[in-house]
Amino acid sequence: MYKYTIFILCFLLSIPSTLQANESQQCDIYFNDLIEASIPDAEKANMLHVYMKACGEGRFFDGQSILNNTQSSSLIKKAATKKLRGDVPIALRNFVATQNINNSNVDTTPPKLVGLKMSSHSIDVSNGQQVITVDVSLRDESGINDARFWFRYPELSLYKHQEERIDWVYNASTNTYDATFTYVFDETSVAGSWEFSSVLSISDSNGNRVSISIDDITELGFNPILQVVNSNYVDTTAPQLVSLSMSSSTINVTNGQQTITVDVSLYDESGISDARFWFRYPELSLYKHQDERVDWVYNVNTNTYDATFTYIFDETSVAGNWEFSSSLSIIDSIGNRVSIDTNDIIEQRFNPYISINNQATLSDSKVEAITDFKSLTLYNQVSEFALTVDDSIPYDLWVIASDNTVLTDIEFSGASGLSNSCIINSDKIKCSFSAFGVYEYLNAKVKSRGSDIGLSVFLVPDDSSIEQDWESNFVLFPVVDIDSDGINNEIDTDDDNDGVPDFEDAFPYDITEALDTDLDGIGNNKDLDDDNDGISDKDEIKFGLDPLVPNDTNNVLSHMRLFTDVNGDGVKDWLNYSQSGSAVDFKLLDGRDFSLLHFYTLNGLFEFPSIELLGDRNNDGIKEIGLFGFNADVGRYQLAVYNGYTGQGMGT
Repeated sequence: MYKYTIFILCFLLSIPSTLQANESQQCDIYFNDLIEASIPDAEKANMLHVYMKACGEGRFFDGQSILNNTQSSSLIKKAATKKLRGDVPIALRNFVATQNINNSNVDTTPPKLVGLKMSSHSIDVSNGQQVITVDVSLRDESGINDARFWFRYPELSLYKHQEERIDWVYNASTNTYDATFTYVFDETSVAGSWEFSSVLSISDSNGNRVSISIDDITELGFNPILQVVNSNYVDTTAPQLVSLSMSSSTINVTNGQQTITVDVSLYDESGISDARFWFRYPELSLYKHQDERVDWVYNVNTNTYDATFTYIFDETSVAGNWEFSSSLSIIDSIGNRVSIDTNDIIEQRFNPYISINNQATLSDSKVEAITDFKSLTLYNQVSEFALTVDDSIPYDLWVIASDNTVLTDIEFSGASGLSNSCIINSDKIKCSFSAFGVYEYLNAKVKSRGSDIGLSVFLVPDDSSIEQDWESNFVLFPVVDIDSDGINNEIDTDDDNDGVPDFEDAFPYDITEALDTDLDGIGNNKDLDDDNDGISDKDEIKFGLDPLVPNDTNNVLSHMRLFTDVNGDGVKDWLNYSQSGSAVDFKLLDGRDFSLLHFYTLNGLFEFPSIELLGDRNNDGIKEIGLFGFNADVGRYQLAVYNGYTGQGMGT
C-alpha cells in the first residue's frame, strides 16, 4: 500500500505546471487510481491537495467522469463538511468549501425509515433473559453503509445495543434495505419503558447521515416503546470514585520523556465494564490518553475495583497545568454511566492536577492550616488557613466539607487589595480571587457548624501560572485519622478515641476534653469556672454547690451572690445569706479567701420574702439589699430597703 502511495505521490510531484494533451489524460488516470487506492481518507486528501496543485484546481471538479465517481464525490463531500479524520490540509478544506458542486447524479438524501416491527412490546425478565427482535426497513437510492439502533432507558441514560453487527439486505420487491436487530434483556435490566431510536448512526454509501428519534418513529406510525417488567432488584447507581493517587504531581520533560502513573479505585456493586481517564490541557484542548487499555481488578479488602493508568509526556508536551478527568467513559456492567470531571475530583477531596515543566518558570502557591484542630468545638467552628499567593494572579479556592459539617461563611484578610467572588453552599465553597499587596500570607477564615468538623482546602492558580508542587496546594483539616486507629475521621464515631462519641463530644479531636458546660470554648478539664457563674469550681464544691449549674445558688438553703468590693482590696466580695421564715441571716465574705468581713440578721415584715440586690442608694460604694413580699398589716406588696454593709433600714 505504501509503495503504491509513494508511486502516485512521486508522479504528482513530477508533473509540470503546464500540461500537454497526453499529460492531461495522465492526470485523469492517476486521479482515478488515487481515488480507488486502499489508503485512509486523510492520506487521500493530502495527495488530492498535491494533485490539485499539479494538475490545476479546475480539474479537481470539471471532469464529468470524476463527478460521476461515487467514491470521489463522497470524499469531496466529507472534505467540504470537515468529516475527514486526520490532518486534512486547511487549503484543501477551504478550496472544497468554496466550490459549487452541481451534479444531479449524486445522491444527497439520507436514508428513510419505511418499516419497523418488534417481536413484542412487553417482556418480563423476572425469571430470566428474554430476546427481542426488531425488523427495520430503510429506503435509500445509494444503499446503506451503516445503521445502528438501540433501546434506551431515558431516566438513567442506559442503553441496550444489538448483540452483533448486522448486514443490510436489499429487497427488490419493496425497494428497501432490510435488517433484523436482536436485543437480550435479563434480570439486570431496569423495569420501565425503553425507547427504540438512533442518533447520527444511519448513513448511506455516499455519507448522507440521519438520526431517527422516538418522535420520528411515532410520527411514521410505528411504536418505539418496549415495556420491561422485572421484579428483581437492579443496580441503578453509576460507579463512584473512591480514591485517586498520582506518582507525581510535577514532572520536567525538558531533557526527555517522563512517565506518570495514576492509581484509581472505583466502587460499584455490579462491577466495572469500562473506565477511561485522560489528562487534558484546557487552553488548547490537548489530551494525553493512557498507553494501553487497563484491566479493573476487584480488591476484596476495600470492596473496590482498582486500576493503574500510565501516561508518557516528553519534550513535545506543552508546559502548564494538566487536568485529570473522564467524560461519560465510566460504565458498570449494567450500563450505568458517569462522568468524573476535574471539579468532581476536587469535591471528592483529591488532587486532579499535574504540572508539566518544559523550560518554563514555575510558581509555588501553598495552603496551610493555622488553627489548632484540638481547639475547635462543635459550637465554635472557625478554621483559619494561610494562603501563599503571588500578587495579582487569579486563583480558585475550594473548601469541601465532610458529611457532618455544614459550611456557613468564608472571610479573607491579609492584603491591601482583594477582588473575590464566592459561591457558598452547605457542602462546598468556591472562591475566585486575586490579591495584591499581600502581607506575609493571605488569611482565609472558614466558618462552619455540625456534628463533626472536616474540611479539605485546595488552592488552584489559573493557567498562566505553572505550579511547582501541587501537594502543598491541598490540605485536609484536620488530619485524616486523628487517633491513628485506622478509621478515617469521616466514618469514625469517636475521632479522638476518648470514649465519648463525637456527637456528644464538645471537643471531638481533643482526647483530654469532652465537655464545655458554659460554651466558652474552654473544656471543663481546663476551665476553672465550668458554669461561668463567677464562682470557681473549687469554691462551689467547698460551699456545697454544683460547679456545672450556674443558678444553683437559688435552689439551696445557703446562697452565694457576688457582691461589692466591701473592704476596698480591688476584689469583689461575696454575700452569703440563709432564710428561715421572715428572718434572713447575711454574711459578707472576702472575695479572696472567704474570710468573714461582717454579718447581720434582718427580721422583715414579710413571710418568706425574696432577696434583691439593689443599687448604691447612699453613695457609700456598696450595693443595698432589698426584701420584697406581702405586708399583711397594710394589705399590699412592699419593698424594704437596707444598707448592704450594716443592715440598717433605709425605708420601704
